[in-house]
Amino acid sequence: MVDRCTCGAQPPDDARFCHKCGRPLYDYVLAGVEAAPPPLPVAAAPVPELPQVSFRNGAAVRIGLLTAVLTVVVSAIPLPLVLGLVRVPILPLGAGAFAVWRWMQRTRQRPSIQDGARLGWITGIFTFLILSGFLTILLLAASSPDVMAQLRQMVRPDASTKQLLDFLQNPAPAELIASLAAMFVFFTALTALGGAVWARFLRRQRHQEGV
Repeated sequence: MVDRCTCGAQPPDDARFCHKCGRPLYDYVLAGVEAAPPPLPVAAAPVPELPQVSFRNGAAVRIGLLTAVLTVVVSAIPLPLVLGLVRVPILPLGAGAFAVWRWMQRTRQRPSIQDGARLGWITGIFTFLILSGFLTILLLAASSPDVMAQLRQMVRPDASTKQLLDFLQNPAPAELIASLAAMFVFFTALTALGGAVWARFLRRQRHQEGV
């Protein structure tokens, strides 16, 4: 309680406000009224974690397998010699790019360059396994003299075809292992490169759109 207000008036003893200027004479809290608690801090929404590209990711495995099957089917289409030679390096590069494009369509996320290379690598692994399976079937079929005789009658009798048939009929272990190793490196390296290049292109395009 104050004896006098700042305006100079002397209020009564039980007055809460000055009868002259209306200034409150002391602080008080109404009974039964509690101060409101301070607002709680709003937690930031967690950033969704992008799915990791690996053989443990079902979507990546399905995309890689589908792309590998398409790659083998396209590689089996007969083409003239020049176009066939051009198709040899372009097809695995395009397979890696197609796998990245399919991943983006499925997950709505643009993969990083590393994930693009992984998608291409998975595609190359499946392509190698499918082609190795076909090669194994050919080797088993070539072990039969009747089958080899029919193959020699069906194919063109040029030097390269004769060399291939001789290899299938009597494959040297060292030559067979070297051929499989070269095929593995060829498909996995080029498909991984195609996936990485296409992922880089997509991220660069996104950056330009943001600018």
